[in-house]
Amino acid sequence: MKKALIVLFAMAFVAVFTLPAMAADKAEWSFYGMSRFETRSSDVETSDWTGTNDPLRDDRDTTWDLTDGSRIGARGDWGHIMGRFEWGYNDGDLAQRHLYGIWRWHENGFLLIGQSYTPTAVLISNAHLFDGLGMIDMGAFYAGRVPQIKIEHNWGAFHAEIAFLRPASGTNSANDFQSYFTTINAGGEDNAHLAHWNSLNAAEQAAVPGLIATTRFAGEDDDNAAEADTTLPKIEAMIRYNFGPLTARLFGGWNEYEMTINIADGDNNGQEVEVDVDSWVVGTVLEFAMGPFYAKGTVYTGENLNDYGCAQNDALSVWWDPGVNAADGVGTLYDVDDWGWLILAGFKVNDMLSFEAGYGEVESDLDATYTDAAGDGNPFSLQTGADRWYVNATITLAQGVSIIPEVGHTDNQEYDFRAADYGYAVDDGDETFYGITWKVNF
Repeated sequence: MKKALIVLFAMAFVAVFTLPAMAADKAEWSFYGMSRFETRSSDVETSDWTGTNDPLRDDRDTTWDLTDGSRIGARGDWGHIMGRFEWGYNDGDLAQRHLYGIWRWHENGFLLIGQSYTPTAVLISNAHLFDGLGMIDMGAFYAGRVPQIKIEHNWGAFHAEIAFLRPASGTNSANDFQSYFTTINAGGEDNAHLAHWNSLNAAEQAAVPGLIATTRFAGEDDDNAAEADTTLPKIEAMIRYNFGPLTARLFGGWNEYEMTINIADGDNNGQEVEVDVDSWVVGTVLEFAMGPFYAKGTVYTGENLNDYGCAQNDALSVWWDPGVNAADGVGTLYDVDDWGWLILAGFKVNDMLSFEAGYGEVESDLDATYTDAAGDGNPFSLQTGADRWYVNATITLAQGVSIIPEVGHTDNQEYDFRAADYGYAVDDGDETFYGITWKVNF
C-alpha cells in the first residue's frame, strides 16, 4: 500500500508540472537512474557490551547487495519553474530522497519548496563503501535531506543560501555508552551489563551515575519517557565564494526543541519538568583544484549535534540532572561538545581513471554532574571518538558504467568515563574493509 501511494504521488507530481507545460509546449523532463551494487569484505574487531572477560571478538562480514545509493528520479524545467523527484532503494524498500519545486524569482535568485539537501550538507568525498556514505559520519557534516523552504541567490562568484527546515526533536535514544550507565540500576533482570557491574567494588559502583534512576537522556524510552515539542523551524545558512582554483564555504545552523520529562520516581511521581534543548553547528569547507589534482577539507564544531539530527558517528546525547527538587523546576541540562574534520586529495589520470584518499575524525565530549540521593553533586565526564581512512580508484569501463575498488580502516577508539574516584574505558573495536562498488547510470 505504501509503495502504491508513493507511485501515485510521483505520477501526480509529474502531472502537475507536465500538463500546464504541455499546453504551452514548454515542458522539458529528463529521467535518470543509478544502480549501485556493493561487494565488500570486512575484518571486524567488535566491542562486547555484555561485560565478559573477553571484551573484543573478531568477526568477518561479507556484503553482496544492492546499496541504498541506488535511485531513480526525474527533473522538470518549465521556464521559471523547475522540479525534481527522486526515490531510492532503502534496505529492500522504496524511500523518498528528493521532492521539491523551484521558482526562479530572479535571474540569479531561487526559491525551493520541498525536500532536498540542506545548506549545511558537506558532500565532498568520493568514498563509496558502506552504502556510499561519503564520510558523512566521519568528519563531513550532514543532517539529511529535510523538508524546507530555502532561498538562494548568486552574485557572480558569490553564492548564499538560507533555509527554514523541519525542526529536529532529538534522536529519541542515548548512544550505547550512555545507555550503559543508565541501565545498570543495581542489577535489574534485563541488565545486559550486569557482568561488568558485578566486577566493580563498592567504591566504583558508587561512582557510576547510572544508579540514579531519575537521571535521563533526551527521549529515552522508559518509565521516565521524555516528550519532545517544537515551536520554531530549524534555521541553516551558507555562503560560498569562488576564488578561481580555490572555493571557500562557511555554514551554520541552529535548532531548538522542548523536552518534557515525566518524573516517575520517588516523591515526584507524576510531575513534569520542561527543558529546552538547543543545538547549533558552524563549519567551513575549502576545495582546491589545479589541473588533474584536487584537495578538499572541512572542519566543524557544534553543540548537541546528536539532538540536531546529524550523522556523526556515535555522538553523545544531552544529559539532564534533575537535582533533588526536579518537580519544582530545579535541574540542570548539560550540553555536549562535538567536532569533526575531514581532509582528502585526488588525482585524475584521464577520463577513465582517477584516485582519491581521505582521512576523517570525530569526537563528542560531555562534562556533567549527577546529584545523588543525599543531594551531593558528583562531576563526571564522557567522551567518544572515531576515525577512518580510505583509498579508492574510480575506473570507467564505458559511458555510465564504473567500478570503485576501495580499501580503508575505521577505528572506533574508546568510550571513556571519568569520575572523581573511578575511571572506565571501553575499546569499541575497529574494522578493516575492502571491496568494490559497481555503478551503472541510466
